[in-house]
Amino acid sequence: MKTRSIIKRTLLPILLMLTFTCTLLSVSAAETDDTAAPIQNPAARLTVTSAETGETAETLYALAEEAFFAADIDANSTEKTVTVSLLAPMTGYTFAYAQQYTSNLTIDLGGFTHYIKEYAAVGTGTLTIRNGTLITAGSYNAAPHGITVNNDALTVILEEDVTVKGAVRNTVVHTDGADDVLIAQTGAIPVRILCGSLINHGTIIGGDSAVAVQNDGGEVCNHGIIQGGSGTINNPASMFDSGIGVDGYYGVKLNTGVIRGGDFTSEVYDDENVLMSAPAVYGIVEENRGEIIGGSIKANSADVIAGPAVYGAVGINTGTIRGGDAHSYAENGTVHAAAGVAAMWELNVSEYGYCDDNTVWAIVVDNRGTITNGQATADHEAVTVSHASTILSRRAASYEVYQNSGTITANGGVYAIDKLSAHSVIYRNTGLIAPVAFAQMRLDVFIDGTYTAPQTMLWHNGAELTVTYTLTFGGKEVAFDGITHRLTTQEGASVSALTEAGKYNLIVTDGETEKKHPIRIRPAHPFDDITEATPYYTDIVGAYQKGLMNGTASNVFSPDETLTRAMLVTMLWRMEGCPYVNYAMQFTDVAYEEWYSEAIRWAASEGIVLGYDNGSFGINDPITSEQMSVILYRYEQYKGGGFKGLWMFRLNYEDTADISDWAYEAICYMTMKGIYCKPSETTLAPKKEATRAEAAVFVNRYAEFRAAQDTQTENP
Repeated sequence: MKTRSIIKRTLLPILLMLTFTCTLLSVSAAETDDTAAPIQNPAARLTVTSAETGETAETLYALAEEAFFAADIDANSTEKTVTVSLLAPMTGYTFAYAQQYTSNLTIDLGGFTHYIKEYAAVGTGTLTIRNGTLITAGSYNAAPHGITVNNDALTVILEEDVTVKGAVRNTVVHTDGADDVLIAQTGAIPVRILCGSLINHGTIIGGDSAVAVQNDGGEVCNHGIIQGGSGTINNPASMFDSGIGVDGYYGVKLNTGVIRGGDFTSEVYDDENVLMSAPAVYGIVEENRGEIIGGSIKANSADVIAGPAVYGAVGINTGTIRGGDAHSYAENGTVHAAAGVAAMWELNVSEYGYCDDNTVWAIVVDNRGTITNGQATADHEAVTVSHASTILSRRAASYEVYQNSGTITANGGVYAIDKLSAHSVIYRNTGLIAPVAFAQMRLDVFIDGTYTAPQTMLWHNGAELTVTYTLTFGGKEVAFDGITHRLTTQEGASVSALTEAGKYNLIVTDGETEKKHPIRIRPAHPFDDITEATPYYTDIVGAYQKGLMNGTASNVFSPDETLTRAMLVTMLWRMEGCPYVNYAMQFTDVAYEEWYSEAIRWAASEGIVLGYDNGSFGINDPITSEQMSVILYRYEQYKGGGFKGLWMFRLNYEDTADISDWAYEAICYMTMKGIYCKPSETTLAPKKEATRAEAAVFVNRYAEFRAAQDTQTENP
């Protein structure tokens, strides 16, 4: 992968926002002074109506700027409503300056298309734009935003008959004596919300590869159409090659219309870059009743990736959320369809009135509609087709989904919910989640109406990713809350006993409604390269079943492979519940958003791991038994354990003298507690590089020791 592609994959979201915000316009040599004499614009009519008497006065202006200047004065009264009607097609920029007022203002575009540089709306009433089209370009010496909403007390309403577009790349935006302005690297962003509110009933479309609505701190309610700008060429300055529909943490307060990410299309072969279309919303969606659809992509590249519908989190969904589709024209490489919701943030469930506990967080609070991932296709069989799970977790929330009564389904052979970071998958489900994949769950099952005693079963999703939580029927933690529950084979035959691994259907019947949930019971482990005769077999299986170690492939454990420092820290991170912390790592070799990144960030923030003197962490360096003991011991001290006060423990082994001074206390503790993996009864081999099997001994035994300590603490 070339350098630009790597940078693009790892670009921080905040850099993404700054890129969109700070992209400047380039202009022809003629326009060098934004304070030049006003451009001759169409005639305008200013109408001022008294809110008390209804009396109306109208004035015809030769210049639109003068009409807006007059409106600036006449609107400076809460007793008046001001309308500026633009009466003729443009011959230049129609308006381009900050409008301040304390009363309601309406801009009637007269059914024409008008071009504006930028319009900073800073009034304290309601600004309504109607009847026409605006092409926004931004100014020469400012970021390319068209309409900027810049007052907490301001509401901007775009009516149904209004279209606002950002000027596209290298497009002349005004003529007839005016200086030509060109958009340099990306199209203009039509609307920016700094504060205040936007209510859209019309259509907002981002310029070439540009965001449609940049929300940096206000409220967006969409009842019309918002679509990010489409793209056709790679944009190395951005994470995405097309435009986001609504960009910014504050996202969308309410959507009853359609929000789409920009589509990307290019048949030109590109082997240097990852090409990626944009999400519909990069931020929080508080409530969706309409459609939110990620941008689709059709491209000729080694890496083709579609945009998710929501790159953030979702509160209440009663509509449709769907990830973008991806198609590859290339002869090799990978094409990735997108998740419906890719978690960048999480939401407090109590703020939606579902519980009183402020510590409960979810990536999707309540789904009553439909959430699904996109689809991936390719022209050539050599291209790897890959689908993301419908809900893709990257946050340490309490639940992936707090409650679901709708449908969460997945295309492409993946699972509906991919648990990587959240502590539990779902609190309550009365809808359809298919296919589902759970791990290590206690299951109370009714088979043909007969209760089967609780039994521990292991469920496997066919890949490395598994999840752990308790499934009970009728209890507080409810996964399938129907009246009757039964298991069948995939062919539909009834199951009288669960004694074999295989594929089954969980049938949940609630009244006349019957839902089928495909599930898979997994064996003790899926690995072909270990048997009961394998050294440390019990600990390998224990570490796998506890979710602390996965295989190097879906069916390969690689017990004799050397363990790395990154692997060990990731195991401890999983043991801690995959916490996310705000800590600025300085390790030169720890990349952003790799599988080990958050684990090392957390461990470094707690002092559990240290780097080398040269500023690196040594992610791929092998780890010795004494180094592993020290890291585990620091974690034990972090948990409140370890030796207290004066202590003494005799190490009576042939190679005790080989132990480094800095590791002696840790090895004493690990040996005393039965955690240390000894190669024999008389040796410790402290400087031996540990294998994955030996690491399984350390982490599995330590996890059992720590669980016993926690139980004693809870039940003294």
